Amino acid sequence: MRRLRAREAESLMAAAPDPGLGAVTEVVLLGPALESGIEAMGLGPADAALAQLARLTAQLIDSAANPPLALAKLGPLLLKLLVLLDGRRPAPARPERGPNRVRQMRAARAAEDARRRGRGRG
Repeated sequence: MRRLRAREAESLMAAAPDPGLGAVTEVVLLGPALESGIEAMGLGPADAALAQLARLTAQLIDSAANPPLALAKLGPLLLKLLVLLDGRRPAPARPERGPNRVRQMRAARAAEDARRRGRGRG
């Protein structure tokens, strides 16, 4: 079974189209990129454990003997962690809006109905 999977992986790598970049000569590490992304998120101390787990996952991928395989196995977990971290960051403040036309119309209608009901009782 392992040999079959290894052959499948080799055939996938061989069949992958060349994106036109030629041979990859530079190794890009996930750790430094992840660190700058976490800093840019401006997370608080409550998110420290989740951020540390993402850092450890990136470090495992970077230090693996076979980084593409590690990325295939751990990449989905890292993505989930990053989505969780992004969802926990404070939302930007919403700008103040002017009066809502629909609310104004509803308020006017309610006032008119109240006025009519008040006239009917007297």
